[in-house]
Amino acid sequence: MRSTRPSLLSVLSVALLASWGCGDSTSNDDGGAGGSGAGPTGTGGNGAGHSQGGGTAVGGGTSDGGSTSAGGGGTTTSSALCEGRFQGQGDVPFSDLSRPGVGEAVTDPDFGTTILRVTDAGSGDAITPVYSTVPAWNADGSVVLLYRWGSGHELYDASTFEKIGDLDCATSDGWHPGPSDVEHVMWDPSDPKIIYFPSLYAPGNAGPLPIVYRCDVTTGVAAIAHDFRDAPTSCSAGDELSMGDDPQWFPGAPVGLQCGDTTFIYDVFSDVVHGVKTGAPFDTGVAPIAAPSGTLVYFDGAVFDMDLSPVRSLDIANPEEHANIGRRANGDDVYYAVDFDGDDPSVIAGHDMQTGERIPLVSESNGWGYPATGIHISSVVHDHRGDGWVLASVVGDPSVSAPLDQELVFANADTGEVCRIGRHRSAGGDGPNGYQAEPHPVWHFRDNGDVEILFASDWGGGGSVDTYVLRFTPGG
Repeated sequence: MRSTRPSLLSVLSVALLASWGCGDSTSNDDGGAGGSGAGPTGTGGNGAGHSQGGGTAVGGGTSDGGSTSAGGGGTTTSSALCEGRFQGQGDVPFSDLSRPGVGEAVTDPDFGTTILRVTDAGSGDAITPVYSTVPAWNADGSVVLLYRWGSGHELYDASTFEKIGDLDCATSDGWHPGPSDVEHVMWDPSDPKIIYFPSLYAPGNAGPLPIVYRCDVTTGVAAIAHDFRDAPTSCSAGDELSMGDDPQWFPGAPVGLQCGDTTFIYDVFSDVVHGVKTGAPFDTGVAPIAAPSGTLVYFDGAVFDMDLSPVRSLDIANPEEHANIGRRANGDDVYYAVDFDGDDPSVIAGHDMQTGERIPLVSESNGWGYPATGIHISSVVHDHRGDGWVLASVVGDPSVSAPLDQELVFANADTGEVCRIGRHRSAGGDGPNGYQAEPHPVWHFRDNGDVEILFASDWGGGGSVDTYVLRFTPGG
């Protein structure tokens, strides 16, 4: 057993508050309050007005019938997230900011938010968030999961951001299964000790077995949650069990899985399999994405029910663009996507899965320019304070300063609000560190109402990629 396990038990048993960045700077050099000198504020139409009756609560989640408060202590309402943040569309100065040392917090000089450097990967190495479509925090927000490229998943104390240890899980017979890919991990939405993952590996070099494991990260003890060699999936030994080539998972929702040419939806928390299908159209290598309601599924530009029968098409020009599943304040499922090829190019456009409505957010029709490159989207926030909200990171051209280039931006599918939060300062995929330097942001609410965003950055094309956390107080 690792010597770090007792410290993880301590992390999970004591509610800690971070000592850095208790608010954020009140000074802003981004054009002044109210967006003066920097373009209009309050852009975008809104997508409110659907009284769909909410979805089925899954895996212990609270009812999603439109509440904007979250069980868990915070008082921030959904509509307050952009309050006090810059909502203009114009240029914002791109001031120099030296890369902070590990554990050092600095203030973004142009947006006033606080940024802390979490990791020190070392020259030529990278430690990053797992992915923008997979939650990083455990159920109570006490532990963060990151990924050291070339090594594996690592656990960090979410209060101090000090490393706790590696994700190291072992079965009773001494076998150490691990996630089948970087993004193939799912924190339990109610038990902060538990994480689930499909594993490629099997004892005695027997090849992959189609199994989802359940691991207690405080003890390192792993057990089989479900063996998909059993009916109704009847996956073969040797079949790789996968969340697909571009996995997404909303906390508490079921998950789309594939083994061989078989595709299905699995509810991890009730141990129920839905919609087993073989062959086309689900033979693309991309798994279906179960929506937060637990009643609908997204796949290849269309909505399906839980039996993987088609329901409706969505107005998505290219379903292969970066995207993420989310939830609106009224409980409707929403699929947020980048749109380069449609009639209304967008950094973020929402698609209501219950109604089929397309919701322009950071879109040309709302006054934003044609989207820059290197966009990733994150909306996998179980907390109801996140309902309606979606975050995007934009890389663009690091050599110029255009609106949204190098920025982190929030949008709301219910109110149309858009606000710009800060800069990640990463060269992204076109820089010297390639894909590992894509920001891949993921976010959550702290119990006190603060918003935290984890992102990766090579800080202007530097020799390593590290994880940083940006924090701000809505309205502060």
